[in-house]
Amino acid sequence: MDVTSRAHPVVKQCRRLLRDGKERESSRLFVTEGVRLCADALASGVGIACVLYTPQAQSRYPEVDALRAAAAQQICLTPELAAYIGDTVSPQGVFCLCKMLDKKTTFDTIRYKGKYIALERIQDPGNLGGIFRTAEALGVDGAILIGECCDRYNPKVLRSSMGGVFRLPVFETDDPAQTMALLRPHGMRFYACVADDGATAVQTVRFGPGSVCLIGNEGNGLRAETVQACDASVTIPMNGRAESLNAGTAAAIILWEMFR
Repeated sequence: MDVTSRAHPVVKQCRRLLRDGKERESSRLFVTEGVRLCADALASGVGIACVLYTPQAQSRYPEVDALRAAAAQQICLTPELAAYIGDTVSPQGVFCLCKMLDKKTTFDTIRYKGKYIALERIQDPGNLGGIFRTAEALGVDGAILIGECCDRYNPKVLRSSMGGVFRLPVFETDDPAQTMALLRPHGMRFYACVADDGATAVQTVRFGPGSVCLIGNEGNGLRAETVQACDASVTIPMNGRAESLNAGTAAAIILWEMFR
């Protein structure tokens, strides 16, 4: 189908989904933009409801034909419409309207001998996506989102994760202490990552099977009750005058130490 009007319902829907988290949540749909991210979604088993592409993108990117074959609906756009929909400075002219997974990953499926990163109230989409990317690259078994973290289907999360958000198992909890109590009898151990000179230096810790490291909110860190519920506290020693590290940077260091 060729579409040239901004008033087309799918065009309007894609534009809303790229900009409105409430729209994504209510419709259980999200949009991927760019040929690599769309191809990652397809390769990761994400359901493709519709692919939108420009003629220029179809001739330039062979991946578009695979997306068209997998999608329930195909729409050919003008470059002007692609620029109107797009959330990036220079759109490639490829978008996929995707279905969210129907079921959340439950803790009864967690690998008790695995290693996990837990994120409490992370608000910056770039941080969340970057942590997903690093965690997936280093071989983490999954991420645990605690409390009100930013939307993992936010387009900035999707882009900065480089597809990691599709491949990394994600668990969610509003009560970290209860979750720890549920998993601790299976041998899992929880480490609060804090900016505290009294905590154990992270490079001296041996993270064995069943380790979970918790990273807190960008501005406030972990809540006191979350730290108290953990088995131990670890810190990244710093010699400079900065009091703490960016959450994404801290998570990357912690993740490296978990697998070193």
